[in-house]
Amino acid sequence: MADPVGRFAVSRLGCRLVNGRLPDRILGSAAADSLFELHLETCLVCQAEAAQQGSLVRAVADLPDPSVPTAPRGLVDEVMDGIARREHAARVRGRALTAGGLGVVSAGLTVLIWLLGRRKSLEARTGG
Repeated sequence: MADPVGRFAVSRLGCRLVNGRLPDRILGSAAADSLFELHLETCLVCQAEAAQQGSLVRAVADLPDPSVPTAPRGLVDEVMDGIARREHAARVRGRALTAGGLGVVSAGLTVLIWLLGRRKSLEARTGG
């Protein structure tokens, strides 16, 4: 028995495969395929999906182009200057902390040397 109008081939193509290719067809970037077109002509489910996707594509195409706001004049320079000031302040603060830490260590060593010298001097006096 002959397969009228290739219905066996159309059913084998499957709705899932057709639905996967619908966006390309709607956007006009899909190559013509006779089995695809035959399935679409005979399958009410796929026709409804094609109509719905087509409406969606047209609705999106009708949306206005999104506009990207531009920054007010001088804002970029102001932000970059603020960043540079903060980086400079952090470096200065880091140097001050380092210098302060060295001062504390230096003072501590001075006291330690003084105490050790004093201890030796006391030991020498007491004979101990």
